[in-house]
Amino acid sequence: MKTLLGILLGAVIASASALKAGEFTGGSIGLSYSAFTQDGDFDHLSLEGSAEFAFGRQFSGQFDVGSDRFGASDLEALTLGVHGIYHLTDVTSLGAFYTREDVEFQGASSDVNIYGVEARHDAGQFSFAGFLGYAETQVDDGGVWGLATRYTMANDIGVSGLYEHIDVNGLEGGKVALRLDGDVSANLNMFVEVGSAKARAFGVWDSEPYVGLGGKFLLGPNRGATFERRGLSRVLPGL
Repeated sequence: MKTLLGILLGAVIASASALKAGEFTGGSIGLSYSAFTQDGDFDHLSLEGSAEFAFGRQFSGQFDVGSDRFGASDLEALTLGVHGIYHLTDVTSLGAFYTREDVEFQGASSDVNIYGVEARHDAGQFSFAGFLGYAETQVDDGGVWGLATRYTMANDIGVSGLYEHIDVNGLEGGKVALRLDGDVSANLNMFVEVGSAKARAFGVWDSEPYVGLGGKFLLGPNRGATFERRGLSRVLPGL
């Protein structure tokens, strides 16, 4: 865990050094854990970081790095991502992203390339975000997409609903979740999440409830980056 945290911090520092022409506007380092309620061995541990730099008033670039580990399957994934962002207004942002995901499973490795578009809009106490992506694997191609909305209450506690879906290489799955988050300090936000995950493979369709928790250490004047990290492994709450 210390090694992974060092990688995340190093990536943020390296990005800042390489992009001196850009102004650092926000980022985060996050840790989360989720597991199915009926079998806790099917769990998911995720460590991730993001950093965003502004190039003028309307354009910015965001960089992501993440590590995902699944318990029962022993599958591991490392993701690196970049976003090109156009801030249409102070409350509306449009983006295009690319993510490279390196997956290791039972001694074999596989690469996934994901390309997509995304958008975010803030309206008072509400925020809305969505993405649509195309994933290329060494075996087959497919799609990934998601929608999320968040409502900020008067006490700064947020209630979020999200849905994410993947359909790649004969595997169709996704999750729907309800999340409650709040700031425990000026730069630390914690959350708890309950939801249901569904998957279809080899003609079999199944769904299971899950629970999750985690937190993010928020950086910069914007307290975080514009968009979430993208990837196939982050969609599944356990495996």
